[in-house]
Amino acid sequence: MIDRNANNPDRELVTQCVEIAGHFGANNGAFKVDPDENNQFAEKVTDRHWKVARRLMAQVSAQKAKTSLGVLAQARLIPMLLDEDEGCSVNEDTIAFIRSFVDSVRSFIETQNTASQKAP
Repeated sequence: MIDRNANNPDRELVTQCVEIAGHFGANNGAFKVDPDENNQFAEKVTDRHWKVARRLMAQVSAQKAKTSLGVLAQARLIPMLLDEDEGCSVNEDTIAFIRSFVDSVRSFIETQNTASQKAP
């Protein structure tokens, strides 16, 4: 398989966003299948997914998107993060991610504006 995004500066960021979504999806699926009213089976399985997803979120939050693909990957992840925090207060990881996303968007737009102003 040819990797069309091998040279994309946001390849790692996008991959991490996709991995986060995959871990959240695995968690949601486990809880949907668990026949126990207390979700004891799912809780045992999902801990590792939560830990990996939160670690990846910290890594993504430390980066700024450089391309529209990076910004879009972050943007698509925000609704999932908010759904995961539904019913409770938004956790610190989600807040850090959203702040990072805002910084990415701001930086991306400023870079695009600067480039367009320099164009002949």
